[in-house]
Amino acid sequence: MLVISEADVLQLLPVSEAVDLVQQAFVSYSRGEVTCPQRLPLPLLPQGAVLLSMPAFDGREYAGVKLVGVQPENAGRRLPVVRATYVLFNACTCEALALIAATNLTAIRTGAAGGVAASLLARPEADTLAIIGAGAQAETQLLAAVAVRPIRDAWIYSRDPRHTDAFLERMAHQVRVRLHPASSSADAVSQAAIVVTATNASTPVFADSDLQPGTHVTGVGAFTSAMQEIPDATIARAALYLDADDAAWHEAGELAGTLARGVIQRDHAVGEIGALADGRLPGRTSSTQITVFKSVGLAAQDLLCAAAVYRRALEAAVGVRASL
Repeated sequence: MLVISEADVLQLLPVSEAVDLVQQAFVSYSRGEVTCPQRLPLPLLPQGAVLLSMPAFDGREYAGVKLVGVQPENAGRRLPVVRATYVLFNACTCEALALIAATNLTAIRTGAAGGVAASLLARPEADTLAIIGAGAQAETQLLAAVAVRPIRDAWIYSRDPRHTDAFLERMAHQVRVRLHPASSSADAVSQAAIVVTATNASTPVFADSDLQPGTHVTGVGAFTSAMQEIPDATIARAALYLDADDAAWHEAGELAGTLARGVIQRDHAVGEIGALADGRLPGRTSSTQITVFKSVGLAAQDLLCAAAVYRRALEAAVGVRASL
C-alpha cells in the first residue's frame, strides 16, 4: 500500500488541474457509470461533530471510500473543521492500493466543483468574485474561479475580520487578483458577478436583494438539512443545478428547507450539473439570469481525484510504501 501525505496531495493535484477531473466525475455520475451510494452520517454527540462514510466505484478499475469528520467547533480551537482519509482499492482484486490523507483532497475537489459550475454557468466575461467564508474551502474556491474565469477583483467576507485578514495574507501571492476585505456580506456580494458561500451557517449569509443581475452563486458549505447559506428568495428565482439530485434534496438545507416551507417544488431544479456538462441540459439563458449551483459533495469526485493522485504518485515516486 502506498501512503500519500497531505503535502503530497497538494503537490500532485493543483486545483486548476482538478477541475477537469471533477467535471468528468459529474458527467460519469449523471450517466450512471459510477456507483455512488448516499453518504452515511454518524453523529458524534455531544460534541456536535459528524463522521461521514462516502464509498464509490467507477465501474471499471477503482473503488474507494472516504471517511471525513466535520467538527465545527474546531474553528475556535484553531484546528481544521474538516479532516478526511481516503482508502483506494483495486476494484478487481479488492487490494488496498493507497491510503491518502484527504483533508486537502476534499478542499481541492470541492473548489474544483465550484470551478466547474463557474465555467458552465457564470457569464463568460465575469471578472468579479465574492467569497463568504475564509477557511480552506474558500482558498480552493478562489483558485478554481481564477482558473476558469478572468477574475480581476475578489471580495472576501468572514464574520471574524481576523480570519479575513489571514486569508488575504495566505492568498496574496497565490493569485494575480486584487483581493479586498469586505465589511459585510452585502459589501462583497453587491460587487460580484460570481458569489461563493463556504461556511457552516445555519441561516442565509447574504440577502437576495444584494445580488447583481446575472450573478452566478455556488453554495458548498451547507451539507445537512439544518444548514443554509443561500436565501429562499434566491433559490426560488434562480436556475438551479445540483451535483446529485437525491442527495441534494435530502441533505441541503437550501433545498429541504425551501421545499418544506412550500417555497419551491421538487421540479424547480433544472437538473444535475453533470447532465449540463454533457450537453443534455440547457445552461444560462440570458445575461441577467441568476444561476445557482448547490453542492453537497459527491463521492465520485473523491474517487476520480484520489485515483489521479495515486497514478501521479507512482509516476513521480512520491509516497511511502507500507505493509498492513
